[in-house]
Amino acid sequence: MTESLPVLSVSDYNQYFKTLIDYDPLLQNCRIEGEVSSFKYYKNGQQVYFTITDGISLLNCVIYNAHQKKLEHLLVIGKSITIHGKCNFFKQKGSIIFQASYAFESGLGTQQLAFEELKKRLAADGIFDLSIKKPIPPYPEKIHLITSPKSAAEADILTCFKKLTPHINVTIIPSTMQGERAPFEICSALDISASLDPDLCLISRGGGSAEDLSSFNDERIVRHIFNYPHPIITAIGHDIDTTLSDFSADCSYPTPTAAAKAISEPINNLKQTLQHRFSQSFTQLTNQLEKYKDYCVTWKQSSKRHINHQLSVQETEILHLIQRLESNNPLLRLKQGYSITRHKTKVIKTCENMSLNDTINTQLSDGTLTSVITNISKQ
Repeated sequence: MTESLPVLSVSDYNQYFKTLIDYDPLLQNCRIEGEVSSFKYYKNGQQVYFTITDGISLLNCVIYNAHQKKLEHLLVIGKSITIHGKCNFFKQKGSIIFQASYAFESGLGTQQLAFEELKKRLAADGIFDLSIKKPIPPYPEKIHLITSPKSAAEADILTCFKKLTPHINVTIIPSTMQGERAPFEICSALDISASLDPDLCLISRGGGSAEDLSSFNDERIVRHIFNYPHPIITAIGHDIDTTLSDFSADCSYPTPTAAAKAISEPINNLKQTLQHRFSQSFTQLTNQLEKYKDYCVTWKQSSKRHINHQLSVQETEILHLIQRLESNNPLLRLKQGYSITRHKTKVIKTCENMSLNDTINTQLSDGTLTSVITNISKQ
């Protein structure tokens, strides 16, 4: 039976499907109500892509430049809107998108109302109370990272830690970060982490649509984060994304990289401070040593001049003493014709006590004469 069915190419099949859509009056002119779950602007293409949901199904939509200004103010995540337009089928890609040309506000969507109600209830229970937030340790050494394994968030965080704080020991506790099992797995990961007593826990995932991030608005996760016994940080989505888990955590950051940098900042600041102080101390010590070196050189030169001066003064004094000694040397008198006469060992200064025939010795400059007194004449 199936053998008699025609075999179509992909292009033929897509063309047939496109024809059905293009000529269906309902699909080409209809209104659809849903809650905005995500949107993204493309400036170069001058178009906005967004999704709406009824809590069960998603519909991809687009606004082109001609209608963009009329509709873009309605694109607020959680807002319920009614869009008017037509269904487009792209046969090359085999994809469907709803092209909106008009829209008006329906009010807060069902999911947004549920979100606001849960937020009020959690706030009333003190889940978001800033006064009981645990302080984030400035120099953690043991960190638990709860994230999807091999994800971009994991790669960004580990790369940042490796570059800025390679000493930190990061333990990855893998978990599904979106979908039906995400709340259960994330809560289980938090229980495992709590039992291992880390310095800090970081829950992180990259950006996504409101549906992708909806797990982090789950009451089970929010309360688990609040009851976690150690300091905990969330880094969920991108800059524009905020979840109830961010409010219940002790601290939150807009991106995984921002969280890793913030955790690393205190130790990096300390390192820079120590390096600056070491550099200052080294410079001061070097300058002090140079001063001491200059002082020693100056002292050496001054001491050398002083010693040379003292030696010169002493030398002059010695020369003066030598001259005085020489001038008073009795031997010098002998060279001038004087002599010294001794009787036995005593120098004869007077004729008294001398007798004829006494033997006397007369010292001259070049020798000694021995004489016998033959005559004594007193003056």
